[in-house]
Amino acid sequence: MKVKTTLLSGITLAAIGIAPVLFPSSAWAQMTPGMKMGQGKGAEMPPACREMMAMRQSMRAEQASADAKLNDLAVKMNAAKGEKKVDAIAAVVTEMVAQRQARHEKMAAMHGKMEAAMANCPMMRKGAGAAEPEKKPE
Repeated sequence: MKVKTTLLSGITLAAIGIAPVLFPSSAWAQMTPGMKMGQGKGAEMPPACREMMAMRQSMRAEQASADAKLNDLAVKMNAAKGEKKVDAIAAVVTEMVAQRQARHEKMAAMHGKMEAAMANCPMMRKGAGAAEPEKKPE
């Protein structure tokens, strides 16, 4: 059994190794180190994908900014003494609540956009490609 497994592993590795030679036009054979899928020769990113990537980058930048603000408040809180410590704790908690509320509002807005997009998707329409429910024999 071990010989069979070793042989299959060797064949698989050999097939993977020669695939770019046998199939040079495949997308992954054209990729260079550091490239991501969809960046091969002639690959044009669809507008919806570009929009999604821009939204993702924007969300990451917003999150980094929010994290930096909380970090700054936490540093001030940890350095504060006496009554100023209580004020600093209140500032941290207030900021955390505000960020959470903002995140929930954005998620609700995105949910609405996703619902609209799915309504236009043929795969999501009721009955389109869905399996028929089984009928129980009587």
